[in-house]
Amino acid sequence: LGIDNGHRSRAHAWSSSPSYFLNRIVLGIKQTAPGGKAFDISPMLTHGITHAEGAVATPFGALNVSWQIDGTDLKIRVSAPAGVKTAFQRNSSHEKLHVIYVEE
Repeated sequence: LGIDNGHRSRAHAWSSSPSYFLNRIVLGIKQTAPGGKAFDISPMLTHGITHAEGAVATPFGALNVSWQIDGTDLKIRVSAPAGVKTAFQRNSSHEKLHVIYVEE
């Protein structure tokens, strides 16, 4: 029972995998500086998802990200606490989309 064979449940309360994958992949939030001082935003647009929103905790407060696909536009809104820098990073799932990145 105490042996970690690499197989963990991602469907139980003690597993943090769903939160990690939502923030990292769907919202595209990736910490890029120590202490939560900077983040890249690069959502992966997959599986027919057309919008998402969520937040991650930083030492300075919540970093909120929302995005939606509207026709050929990808609209991304980011609200970061004072002292936290964010930057948009294009990835292959953004091909053929006009990106509108708004920091609030």
